[in-house]
Amino acid sequence: MKSSVYCVNLDFWNCLTKKRKIGTNGNNHPPQSPASNSNGLSTFKPNIDSMFDYVDFFRMPSNKQVKVVKILDGNYVLNPKMLQSKNISREKMNFWVLNNKITVQLTDNVSKYELHLAS
Repeated sequence: MKSSVYCVNLDFWNCLTKKRKIGTNGNNHPPQSPASNSNGLSTFKPNIDSMFDYVDFFRMPSNKQVKVVKILDGNYVLNPKMLQSKNISREKMNFWVLNNKITVQLTDNVSKYELHLAS
C-alpha cells in the first residue's frame, strides 16, 4: 500500500520537474500577451485608470465610482476582463461589500466595454 502512494508522489514530482517547450517546432518565442489580440491592438491594460474608465462606461454615478474602484483595487482587480474570471463570483463580490446591482453591472458589461474599445 505504501509503495503505491510513493509511486503517485514520484509521478507527481516528475510532472513538476519536466521542462515544457515554449511555442512550436522547438522555438523559444514567448507566447503572445493576453492583453493584445492577433492584430496587435491592445484591448485592456491592467491599471486603475482602466477600471475608472470601465465604471464610467456604464454610467455609474460618480459618487460611487471612487468607492467601487477602491474596493476592486483592494482585491487586485485592475482589469475589467478579470471580472469574467470563474474565481471572482458575484457572491465573492458581495462579500467585498458591493451590492447586487453593482456586481451585475460590473460583470455584465465587460463584453460591451470590450466592443466599445475595439471600435
